[in-house]
Amino acid sequence: AYNRLTAFLMHDLNNLIAQQSLIVENAEKHKRNPDFVDDAIETIAGSVERMKRVMRQLKRDETERVTKATELRFLVSSAVDNCSGKKPVPTLDLNGVNASLVVDAEQFTMVLTHLLRNAQDATPPDGTVSVTLRDGEGRVTIDITDTGSGMTPEFIRDRLFRPFDSTKGAQGMGIGAYQAREFARKLGGDLKVQSSPGDGTSLSMIIPIDRQGGNPGAVPMT
Repeated sequence: AYNRLTAFLMHDLNNLIAQQSLIVENAEKHKRNPDFVDDAIETIAGSVERMKRVMRQLKRDETERVTKATELRFLVSSAVDNCSGKKPVPTLDLNGVNASLVVDAEQFTMVLTHLLRNAQDATPPDGTVSVTLRDGEGRVTIDITDTGSGMTPEFIRDRLFRPFDSTKGAQGMGIGAYQAREFARKLGGDLKVQSSPGDGTSLSMIIPIDRQGGNPGAVPMT
């Protein structure tokens, strides 16, 4: 059986392989197209940065992670940018939310990126994937909504949060929701799911606001 670290690594590596495979499959047909070459270079550069991030995470212990206050809008925008090379391209509504998170920014961005890529995988290219920020009632919420295939209540209850079980099979590993819920709970929050077959899915990452500051979680900005 795979351990948790192996699952996370396979998830990231499979995403990188998928991106590079698309370039190779289309290179012969489009290699003389300047736009294709530009896109290929950008995709490869992004893959290199992601591989560097994975290597940095492997080299440092969990206790060595750097946590500092980072603007939520920056973290979410970075995750959306990471997924902008695939259709449906995620849309982003910051909704005027003005807060920071006391987190490992790199890890948090990767968690959101995994959720967005899962949403894209479940949604046809002509569908939609949207990200919306909300605040109120002492918390900030990140909503990721897609118009994809959706999930049954039984799948959500029995399989969604099992890191080694997925409708995508071993190739996808299906760790995005599990990883996001664990991360949110470490911040005192949670991950909520609304979905039904054929009607898409909405994931809401809820993070409490720390009014005193200094604790992991959201910090209001003045």
